[in-house]
Amino acid sequence: MLGLPDQEDNAISRNARPVERFATDGMLEDAGPSLHLNESQRRHFAVVLGKLEDTLDEVDRLARPGAKAQHRSLTLLADDLPADFASRTAAVSNTVRARIADLAAQLGLAPQPASRSRTVRALLIGETVRLQDSVSRALKGYGALDPRAPDVIDPALGELISLLGKILRALDAPPDTGIRDDRR
Repeated sequence: MLGLPDQEDNAISRNARPVERFATDGMLEDAGPSLHLNESQRRHFAVVLGKLEDTLDEVDRLARPGAKAQHRSLTLLADDLPADFASRTAAVSNTVRARIADLAAQLGLAPQPASRSRTVRALLIGETVRLQDSVSRALKGYGALDPRAPDVIDPALGELISLLGKILRALDAPPDTGIRDDRR
């Protein structure tokens, strides 16, 4: 399976659902979806399967030798994957992707356009809310707070929130044409 010892493969096999059966049972060529879900259920599976694809993309990225986090201050990636991890898992990763496609077809899911602008906006708003929820007065639920914390934490978080706001506003700004009028 994943190049694990046979005993581990068998334990995984005993505990895992037979995905191949679920992804392809009942499918007839060109018969369309064999299962009817309501719109909310379809959206749920579109999100779940889309996130699984995102996870596979991230695993594949991290499996490449020398993969690094970009400009991270708080996360240092340890280069601790086995040297042959990517080659040992590529076939399984491809199988998972194929099973996602099979299940998506069985459920009648089609690729949906995703707005990069809306995705960026949602990410930035989510992080802004997380920062707003972390101001010093919100930390009291975590225990006694150093009296100097509001003077350090609140201005720093305020600045981060403001900077994220600038990125958000750039989404709505007209494109920069690169042409400058020096007469002003």
